[in-house]
Amino acid sequence: MNIPQNENYVKSNAQATPHLNGAKPPSLPDILALVEASTVAPAQVETDTKVVPRFEPLSLSDLLSMPPKQWLIDQVIGAGDIGMLYGAPGSAKTFVTVDLIFAACLGRQFAGRFDVARQLNVAYCAGEGVSGLPARFAAAAEHYGVEELPGFTFFATAPSLFCESQATAQAESIQQFIVEWQQRQAEGTAQPLDILFVDTLHSATAGADENSAKDTGKVLSLCKLATKLLGCAVVLIHHTNKAGTGERGSSALRGAMDTMLECRAVAGKFVLECAKLKDGEKWREQTFDLVQMLESVRVWWDEPSDGNTNLSNENEHRATMLAFMKSQPGKRLTAKVLAEVSGIQQVKAIRLLYRMVDNGECKSALMYADKPNSNRNPLTYFVE
Repeated sequence: MNIPQNENYVKSNAQATPHLNGAKPPSLPDILALVEASTVAPAQVETDTKVVPRFEPLSLSDLLSMPPKQWLIDQVIGAGDIGMLYGAPGSAKTFVTVDLIFAACLGRQFAGRFDVARQLNVAYCAGEGVSGLPARFAAAAEHYGVEELPGFTFFATAPSLFCESQATAQAESIQQFIVEWQQRQAEGTAQPLDILFVDTLHSATAGADENSAKDTGKVLSLCKLATKLLGCAVVLIHHTNKAGTGERGSSALRGAMDTMLECRAVAGKFVLECAKLKDGEKWREQTFDLVQMLESVRVWWDEPSDGNTNLSNENEHRATMLAFMKSQPGKRLTAKVLAEVSGIQQVKAIRLLYRMVDNGECKSALMYADKPNSNRNPLTYFVE
């Protein structure tokens, strides 16, 4: 069996995956044999048999000349990483995932601070909550102003990351997913994959004991297999434990992660925290809100802070906008007008106005109540 390896995780969208260039994609039995081989003790080698080296010796200069880590999303997800985005129910983790997907596929900055290397190819596999996803994706599409999302592929099934016996793998397994994706690449109907999202880890590991280091090891082996054969990063969407102090399951899970992002609800707002970053320094937590859009909500990121936010200036801007609204009771004013009045950027004005509405300082309504929210039908703000 010969399964060529992907030698370069960072790929151009137009470039074919190296291990498929003229080669036949490996079959499912081949992949299963590869997984089994990794867990079987090596056979005794006779002394008169020439051994094909599997371990290449490198010098210090060889080590230092290796290419640096390639970030797909700077300081968030690297090429070939295994990552996790987790949170308790109601922590907005799915909304953050959707926003992350849009930023990645469009090549736009994520959360207002993390650069995306280029337009990425993303696959999102949903194992639960599928019925609510169309409205969430529609809200994000409206926010980003797009009708199609290049490089995005959706699957209504999460591939299985656990099987008691690799020889009896389920049809909807990660091994089968790998084979089918590689076949589509060979046919020219799919591009090399950059990030694979599996939502949720629980739905993809039916039958596994999440507290067992042994079962967790099997799950992680299959995640690594996907990164190896597809040349992509794998991001697992997961839940917190009952106490809310961390992710569910064995500690082996955290130990194997390259990056971990946690979503939390805190005092009427939401927080995205870097819980682990193997190849970088943890960054300061990023706050955000969920704002109404179409029939769902979307993420609205606060401006990145260095921890020295000038609250007096913020309160001054809020007071200026509120005074202007009170001078014209009942008149509906756009965020653009109020931003000009207070002398700040419209984006910042919208964030402040959202909080003012939430605090009951003013009210908001669409300019045309009988039409959906859009650039031509924005929210207006007023006091009665």
